[in-house]
Amino acid sequence: THRRYWAVTYGEPKEGSGTIKSYLSRDPNNRKKISSNNEEKGKHAITHYKTLATGHGFSLLELQLETGRTHQIRVHLSGLGHPIAGDDVYGGQKRAKNLKNQKLKNLILKMERFALHAKELGFQTWLGRDLINVPKFLNQVSIRFVFELKVSCELVR
Repeated sequence: THRRYWAVTYGEPKEGSGTIKSYLSRDPNNRKKISSNNEEKGKHAITHYKTLATGHGFSLLELQLETGRTHQIRVHLSGLGHPIAGDDVYGGQKRAKNLKNQKLKNLILKMERFALHAKELGFQTWLGRDLINVPKFLNQVSIRFVFELKVSCELVR
């Protein structure tokens, strides 16, 4: 299985790329959340990330999953200190309220969902490996947010 995602996150990771490894399990205090690093009860999870662009206190990250655990990307990025914009469960919505840039703040608060988008989904079929490119599923507010961010960001190479 091949899964590649884009996410708009708060802050800039110290490293331009890296790998996040942890053990994920249900949060004992909130059954709707997943918590990290419970090696006894958790399932091993691995996420690779690469910074594509940064600016105005945000980053556009490309993420590739080695494993596919519930809320894996959301938990890993929040644990890294860079929650996904608009993700009210793992800290992204709280940070939106403190933004000084009113235009970006309004765009985040208007998003219908958090800024995590499947870029490529692939799976093995009896004919071989098929990749499905799905950027068309970005909703209009998220597209506008990424555009506004990109216009005012420097691209990282």
